[in-house]
Amino acid sequence: MNMTERDWEIVLAEQQEAFEALCSKEEKTYEIKKGWANGIAKPPAKADNRNQLKEYIRIEKGTPKAYFFVTHETLGEIHGFWCPKAAIVKDTGNQVEIQHWCKIKIIQFV
Repeated sequence: MNMTERDWEIVLAEQQEAFEALCSKEEKTYEIKKGWANGIAKPPAKADNRNQLKEYIRIEKGTPKAYFFVTHETLGEIHGFWCPKAAIVKDTGNQVEIQHWCKIKIIQFV
């Protein structure tokens, strides 16, 4: 027996309906097990573990769009990296958390 286009549409619609019913059932079960049902708020999403942590000594220079973080210095040279403000997730004073998509290259400050 050959399936017509209409037969395929019926089969796919049934599979989609079964899938959606299964997903909503599992989600509700999970929420009840974890105590998040009945108006209790879900916990916040976990932080992205792909972010980079970079240690620095101080911020040497800032522009409207970026900061230069000093990582080490010698008698005549200052080394560090530029980081766009949009890529900074958190700054603790000696460590900065940077988005995973930002590429950091240590350079000499002129």
